Amino acid sequence: MVVQTEDEISAINMAIGAGIAGTRAATATSGPGLSLMVEGTGFAGMNEVPVVITHYQRAGPSTGMATRNSQSDLRFVMHMGHGEFPRIVISSGDHKEAIEDAFKALNC
Repeated sequence: MVVQTEDEISAINMAIGAGIAGTRAATATSGPGLSLMVEGTGFAGMNEVPVVITHYQRAGPSTGMATRNSQSDLRFVMHMGHGEFPRIVISSGDHKEAIEDAFKALNC
């Protein structure tokens, strides 16, 4: 089932709700949308609700192409959320790995 929500806050909360109900749940975002998911991610972590978030890194900030790229989004994901809880962070190297990693993330 696919649901198009109005924003990233709704997307993460719907995925968490599905996880609480026992369904494998995933959502996706890119760039600044991930920042909107932080509170929901903290809630999921503190309540041990499994949810997969796919973060598509863009070449630069939402205002356009940056002068140089970095791993700052990956660093943000590693510490995303409030409190201490385990996170599994998978960083795919190419499109083939992305498909394989999506399968692993939803089945671990």
